[in-house]
Amino acid sequence: MGKYLYGEWLKPIYHYIITIKKNEITFDIVLPIIIAFISSILYFMNDFVLLALIKLRDLLPSSLSILIGFTIMCLTILVTGNSKSIDIIKEQICDKRVIGKNKITIYRWLLILFAYTLLIEIFTLILVFLSAFIIPLVKDIYIGVILLWLETYLLCHILFIMIRAMTNLYLLFRCEDK
Repeated sequence: MGKYLYGEWLKPIYHYIITIKKNEITFDIVLPIIIAFISSILYFMNDFVLLALIKLRDLLPSSLSILIGFTIMCLTILVTGNSKSIDIIKEQICDKRVIGKNKITIYRWLLILFAYTLLIEIFTLILVFLSAFIIPLVKDIYIGVILLWLETYLLCHILFIMIRAMTNLYLLFRCEDK
C-alpha cells in the first residue's frame, strides 16, 4: 500500500485495535453501536432523519474542531511534559498490551489512544462535510439513516474514548502524589 498511497496513518488505528481490552471494546465500540442503532431507528420511525442530519451538519464541525484541538493539547502535554509521572510511565509496562511480541509502556499506550482518537475525529469531520454535500442530492431515506447511524456512532465512539483517555491522563498525573 505504501508504494502508491501513503498508509502510515493506519498504524495507530491498527495498534489501537490490537491493544484494546474486552471491557474497553464494550465501552468504546459496542455501547456506541447500540446508542447509534437505537437513535437511528427512533429518528427513522418518527421521520426525523433529514432533520437530524441537518442539525448534525450545523453543530458537528465546530464541536469536532474543539475536540480535535483538545486532543492535540493532550498529545502536546504528554509529549512535551516534564514530570515524575511521565518519566515513570515511559518505563512502566502495560498489562496484557502487546504490539507484535513486545509489551508496550503506559506512555506508548496513551500516545496510541490519543493518536487514534485524533484520526477518528478527523475522519468524522470529513464524513460530516461529505454528508452535508450528499444530503441535498440523495432523496433515499436509507442512505440518510446510514449517514445518521455513522455520525452518531462516531461521535459517541469519540466521546467515550475521550472519557477513557482523560481518566487515564488524570490517573497519570495523580500518581505524582504517591
